[in-house]
Amino acid sequence: MPTQRGQTPQAPPPSLEIGRRNNAHNSPPYPCGTWLWRSPSTGEIRPFRCGSWRCPRCSPHLVHRWTALLAYAPIQRHLIFTALGHTPELARRRLQHITQAIRRGELGPLPRRPHIHEYFAALEGHEPAGYHAHLLQWGHYLPHHDLSALAARYHAGRITWARAYTPRPTEGDLRRYVVRHLIATIHPHQHKPGRRVRYTRNFWQGRSLRDLADYLWPPDPEPWELLKPDLDARAAWQAQWWEGQQALHEDRLLRTLPEHDLLRRGIIFPAPD
Repeated sequence: MPTQRGQTPQAPPPSLEIGRRNNAHNSPPYPCGTWLWRSPSTGEIRPFRCGSWRCPRCSPHLVHRWTALLAYAPIQRHLIFTALGHTPELARRRLQHITQAIRRGELGPLPRRPHIHEYFAALEGHEPAGYHAHLLQWGHYLPHHDLSALAARYHAGRITWARAYTPRPTEGDLRRYVVRHLIATIHPHQHKPGRRVRYTRNFWQGRSLRDLADYLWPPDPEPWELLKPDLDARAAWQAQWWEGQQALHEDRLLRTLPEHDLLRRGIIFPAPD
Protein backbone atom coordinates (compact mmCIF):
# COMPACT_ATOMS: atom_id res chain seq x y z
CA MET A 1 0.00 0.00 0.00
CA PRO A 2 1.58 3.37 -0.99
CA THR A 3 2.16 5.84 1.83
CA GLN A 4 2.75 9.57 1.86
CA ARG A 5 6.26 10.96 2.35
CA GLY A 6 7.29 11.06 5.98
CA GLN A 7 4.80 8.38 7.08
CA THR A 8 5.79 4.88 8.13
CA PRO A 9 3.81 2.03 6.61
CA GLN A 10 1.43 0.39 9.05
CA ALA A 11 1.32 -3.35 9.58
CA PRO A 12 -1.77 -5.13 8.27
CA PRO A 13 -4.38 -6.08 10.87
CA PRO A 14 -4.01 -9.57 12.37
CA SER A 15 -5.83 -12.19 10.40
CA LEU A 16 -8.06 -14.86 11.84
CA GLU A 17 -6.48 -17.39 9.50
CA ILE A 18 -2.81 -16.84 10.46
CA GLY A 19 -2.76 -19.35 13.29
CA ARG A 20 -4.90 -21.90 11.49
CA ARG A 21 -2.73 -22.62 8.48
CA ASN A 22 0.15 -24.10 10.42
CA ASN A 23 -1.36 -27.56 10.04
CA ALA A 24 -1.96 -27.29 6.30
CA HIS A 25 -0.83 -30.86 5.63
CA ASN A 26 -3.29 -32.21 8.22
CA SER A 27 -0.61 -34.26 9.96
CA PRO A 28 -1.05 -35.44 13.56
CA PRO A 29 1.13 -33.64 16.11
CA TYR A 30 3.84 -35.48 17.99
CA PRO A 31 3.54 -37.82 19.90
CA CYS A 32 -0.01 -38.72 18.85
CA GLY A 33 -0.04 -42.26 17.47
CA THR A 34 3.64 -42.79 18.33
CA TRP A 35 3.47 -43.46 22.06
CA LEU A 36 1.40 -46.30 23.53
CA TRP A 37 -0.63 -47.09 26.64
CA ARG A 38 -0.29 -50.55 28.22
CA SER A 39 -2.54 -52.05 30.86
CA PRO A 40 -0.44 -53.49 33.70
CA SER A 41 -3.02 -56.21 34.46
CA THR A 42 -4.15 -57.41 31.01
CA GLY A 43 -1.28 -56.22 28.84
CA GLU A 44 -3.65 -54.48 26.41
CA ILE A 45 -2.03 -51.90 24.15
CA ARG A 46 -3.78 -48.69 23.08
CA PRO A 47 -2.39 -45.81 21.01
CA PHE A 48 -1.62 -42.56 22.77
CA ARG A 49 -3.89 -39.67 21.74
CA CYS A 50 -2.99 -36.00 22.13
CA GLY A 51 -6.63 -34.88 22.41
CA SER A 52 -6.19 -31.81 20.19
CA TRP A 53 -8.99 -30.39 18.05
CA ARG A 54 -6.46 -29.75 15.28
CA CYS A 55 -5.32 -33.37 15.17
CA PRO A 56 -6.89 -35.40 12.33
CA ARG A 57 -6.80 -38.53 14.50
CA CYS A 58 -8.20 -37.11 17.74
CA SER A 59 -10.74 -34.56 16.46
CA PRO A 60 -13.28 -37.15 15.17
CA HIS A 61 -13.10 -38.91 18.53
CA LEU A 62 -13.74 -35.61 20.32
CA VAL A 63 -16.69 -34.95 18.03
CA HIS A 64 -18.30 -38.24 19.04
CA ARG A 65 -17.76 -37.47 22.71
CA TRP A 66 -19.30 -33.98 22.47
CA THR A 67 -22.18 -35.40 20.44
CA ALA A 68 -22.91 -37.95 23.15
CA LEU A 69 -22.71 -35.24 25.83
CA LEU A 70 -25.05 -32.89 23.97
CA ALA A 71 -27.58 -35.69 23.51
CA TYR A 72 -28.19 -35.61 27.29
CA ALA A 73 -29.25 -31.94 27.24
CA PRO A 74 -32.94 -31.02 26.62
CA ILE A 75 -32.18 -28.75 23.66
CA GLN A 76 -35.24 -26.89 22.35
CA ARG A 77 -33.96 -24.18 19.99
CA HIS A 78 -31.11 -23.21 17.73
CA LEU A 79 -30.15 -19.51 17.68
CA ILE A 80 -27.47 -17.58 15.81
CA PHE A 81 -26.00 -14.32 17.16
CA THR A 82 -24.09 -12.23 14.62
CA ALA A 83 -21.40 -9.53 14.92
CA LEU A 84 -20.28 -10.33 18.46
CA GLY A 85 -16.78 -8.94 17.91
CA HIS A 86 -13.52 -9.39 16.04
CA THR A 87 -11.80 -11.28 18.87
CA PRO A 88 -13.01 -14.36 20.76
CA GLU A 89 -12.55 -12.56 24.08
CA LEU A 90 -14.86 -9.71 23.03
CA ALA A 91 -17.40 -12.16 21.61
CA ARG A 92 -17.49 -14.18 24.83
CA ARG A 93 -17.82 -11.03 26.95
CA ARG A 94 -20.73 -9.67 24.92
CA LEU A 95 -22.46 -13.04 24.97
CA GLN A 96 -22.06 -13.15 28.74
CA HIS A 97 -23.52 -9.64 29.14
CA ILE A 98 -26.53 -10.55 26.98
CA THR A 99 -27.11 -13.70 29.04
CA GLN A 100 -26.97 -11.76 32.31
CA ALA A 101 -29.43 -9.20 30.96
CA ILE A 102 -31.87 -11.97 29.99
CA ARG A 103 -31.71 -13.44 33.46
CA ARG A 104 -32.18 -10.01 35.06
CA GLY A 105 -35.41 -9.55 33.10
CA GLU A 106 -34.29 -6.87 30.63
CA LEU A 107 -35.76 -8.74 27.67
CA GLY A 108 -39.00 -7.39 26.19
CA PRO A 109 -41.45 -4.76 27.43
CA LEU A 110 -42.58 -4.12 30.97
CA PRO A 111 -43.41 -5.76 33.35
CA ARG A 112 -40.01 -7.37 33.39
CA ARG A 113 -39.48 -10.93 34.56
CA PRO A 114 -36.39 -13.11 34.61
CA HIS A 115 -36.13 -15.84 32.00
CA ILE A 116 -34.61 -19.30 32.10
CA HIS A 117 -31.89 -19.27 29.49
CA GLU A 118 -29.48 -22.22 29.36
CA TYR A 119 -27.33 -22.66 26.29
CA PHE A 120 -24.33 -24.28 24.66
CA ALA A 121 -22.57 -21.77 22.39
CA ALA A 122 -19.96 -22.40 19.69
CA LEU A 123 -18.10 -19.38 18.33
CA GLU A 124 -17.29 -19.23 14.64
CA GLY A 125 -14.92 -16.69 13.12
CA HIS A 126 -15.03 -15.18 9.64
CA GLU A 127 -13.27 -12.33 7.88
CA PRO A 128 -14.03 -9.44 7.95
CA ALA A 129 -17.31 -9.92 9.86
CA GLY A 130 -15.68 -11.31 12.99
CA TYR A 131 -17.24 -13.86 15.30
CA HIS A 132 -20.80 -15.07 15.55
CA ALA A 133 -22.23 -17.70 17.89
CA HIS A 134 -24.42 -20.75 17.39
CA LEU A 135 -26.54 -21.41 20.47
CA LEU A 136 -28.26 -24.68 21.34
CA GLN A 137 -30.71 -23.35 23.94
CA TRP A 138 -33.46 -24.55 26.25
CA GLY A 139 -35.70 -22.69 28.70
CA HIS A 140 -38.25 -19.92 28.13
CA TYR A 141 -39.17 -18.89 24.64
CA LEU A 142 -37.26 -15.71 23.72
CA PRO A 143 -38.79 -13.68 20.85
CA HIS A 144 -36.04 -13.08 18.35
CA HIS A 145 -36.99 -9.42 17.70
CA ASP A 146 -36.74 -8.66 21.46
CA LEU A 147 -33.49 -10.61 21.61
CA SER A 148 -32.08 -8.64 18.67
CA ALA A 149 -33.00 -5.36 20.38
CA LEU A 150 -31.28 -6.50 23.56
CA ALA A 151 -28.15 -7.53 21.63
CA ALA A 152 -28.02 -4.12 19.93
CA ARG A 153 -27.91 -2.45 23.35
CA TYR A 154 -24.67 -4.31 24.05
CA HIS A 155 -23.16 -3.37 20.65
CA ALA A 156 -23.69 -6.83 19.20
CA GLY A 157 -25.48 -7.79 16.01
CA ARG A 158 -28.86 -9.42 15.78
CA ILE A 159 -30.54 -12.80 15.69
CA THR A 160 -30.39 -14.13 12.14
CA TRP A 161 -31.70 -17.60 12.92
CA ALA A 162 -34.19 -18.82 15.54
CA ARG A 163 -35.71 -22.24 15.01
CA ALA A 164 -37.16 -24.95 17.19
CA TYR A 165 -34.81 -27.88 17.52
CA THR A 166 -36.28 -31.32 16.85
CA PRO A 167 -33.61 -34.00 17.27
CA ARG A 168 -33.67 -36.91 14.89
CA PRO A 169 -33.29 -40.55 15.90
CA THR A 170 -29.67 -40.41 14.71
CA GLU A 171 -26.97 -38.06 15.91
CA GLY A 172 -26.82 -36.22 12.56
CA ASP A 173 -28.12 -32.83 13.70
CA LEU A 174 -25.97 -32.47 16.80
CA ARG A 175 -22.97 -33.92 15.04
CA ARG A 176 -23.32 -31.43 12.17
CA TYR A 177 -23.11 -28.40 14.50
CA VAL A 178 -20.28 -29.84 16.56
CA VAL A 179 -18.24 -30.83 13.52
CA ARG A 180 -18.79 -27.54 11.75
CA HIS A 181 -17.94 -25.20 14.60
CA LEU A 182 -15.53 -27.13 16.80
CA ILE A 183 -13.18 -29.07 14.52
CA ALA A 184 -10.32 -27.08 13.08
CA THR A 185 -9.24 -29.56 10.40
CA ILE A 186 -12.58 -30.22 8.74
CA HIS A 187 -11.52 -28.36 5.59
CA PRO A 188 -7.95 -27.52 4.50
CA HIS A 189 -8.90 -24.05 3.19
CA GLN A 190 -11.47 -23.02 5.83
CA HIS A 191 -9.96 -23.63 9.24
CA LYS A 192 -12.27 -22.96 12.16
CA PRO A 193 -11.19 -21.57 15.53
CA GLY A 194 -11.46 -24.94 17.24
CA ARG A 195 -13.02 -25.60 20.63
CA ARG A 196 -14.26 -22.08 21.28
CA VAL A 197 -17.29 -23.16 23.25
CA ARG A 198 -19.22 -21.83 26.21
CA TYR A 199 -22.04 -23.42 28.16
CA THR A 200 -24.06 -22.41 31.18
CA ARG A 201 -23.77 -24.23 34.47
CA ASN A 202 -27.26 -25.79 34.34
CA PHE A 203 -27.22 -26.71 30.66
CA TRP A 204 -27.20 -30.42 31.57
CA GLN A 205 -29.93 -29.86 34.20
CA GLY A 206 -27.65 -29.60 37.19
CA ARG A 207 -25.23 -32.36 36.20
CA SER A 208 -21.62 -31.35 35.83
CA LEU A 209 -19.79 -32.11 32.62
CA ARG A 210 -17.20 -34.22 34.46
CA ASP A 211 -19.84 -36.39 36.16
CA LEU A 212 -21.66 -36.92 32.88
CA ALA A 213 -18.43 -37.85 31.10
CA ASP A 214 -17.53 -40.32 33.87
CA TYR A 215 -21.01 -41.84 33.55
CA LEU A 216 -20.70 -42.30 29.78
CA TRP A 217 -17.04 -43.37 29.80
CA PRO A 218 -16.14 -44.85 33.21
CA PRO A 219 -12.47 -44.26 34.05
CA ASP A 220 -10.13 -47.22 34.42
CA PRO A 221 -9.68 -48.39 38.01
CA GLU A 222 -5.89 -48.60 37.64
CA PRO A 223 -3.50 -46.28 35.84
CA TRP A 224 -2.06 -47.43 32.55
CA GLU A 225 1.65 -47.43 31.77
CA LEU A 226 2.85 -44.99 29.12
CA LEU A 227 5.30 -46.49 26.61
CA LYS A 228 7.58 -44.24 24.57
CA PRO A 229 9.19 -46.50 21.94
CA ASP A 230 10.81 -43.66 20.00
CA LEU A 231 12.44 -42.18 23.12
CA ASP A 232 13.48 -45.64 24.33
CA ALA A 233 15.06 -46.38 20.94
CA ARG A 234 16.84 -43.02 21.02
CA ALA A 235 18.15 -43.69 24.53
CA ALA A 236 19.37 -47.15 23.48
CA TRP A 237 21.08 -45.68 20.42
CA GLN A 238 22.74 -42.97 22.54
CA ALA A 239 23.98 -45.58 25.03
CA GLN A 240 25.36 -47.72 22.20
CA TRP A 241 27.01 -44.70 20.60
CA TRP A 242 28.57 -43.68 23.91
CA GLU A 243 29.98 -47.19 24.43
CA GLY A 244 31.47 -47.08 20.95
CA GLN A 245 33.06 -43.71 21.64
CA GLN A 246 34.51 -45.03 24.90
CA ALA A 247 35.97 -48.03 23.07
CA LEU A 248 37.55 -45.78 20.42
CA HIS A 249 39.02 -43.53 23.10
CA GLU A 250 40.53 -46.45 24.97
CA ASP A 251 41.94 -47.87 21.75
CA ARG A 252 43.52 -44.49 20.95
CA LEU A 253 45.06 -44.34 24.41
CA LEU A 254 46.46 -47.85 24.06
CA ARG A 255 48.32 -46.78 20.94
CA THR A 256 49.66 -43.47 22.28
CA LEU A 257 50.27 -43.63 26.06
CA PRO A 258 53.11 -45.50 27.74
CA GLU A 259 52.44 -48.52 29.91
CA HIS A 260 52.77 -46.77 33.28
CA ASP A 261 50.11 -44.17 32.28
CA LEU A 262 47.79 -46.94 31.16
CA LEU A 263 48.26 -48.66 34.52
CA ARG A 264 47.61 -45.41 36.38
CA ARG A 265 44.41 -44.71 34.40
CA GLY A 266 43.10 -48.21 35.00
CA ILE A 267 42.90 -49.05 31.30
CA ILE A 268 45.18 -52.05 31.71
CA PHE A 269 46.03 -54.06 34.81
CA PRO A 270 49.29 -55.64 35.85
CA ALA A 271 49.73 -59.31 35.13
CA PRO A 272 49.22 -61.59 38.14
CA ASP A 273 52.32 -63.12 39.70
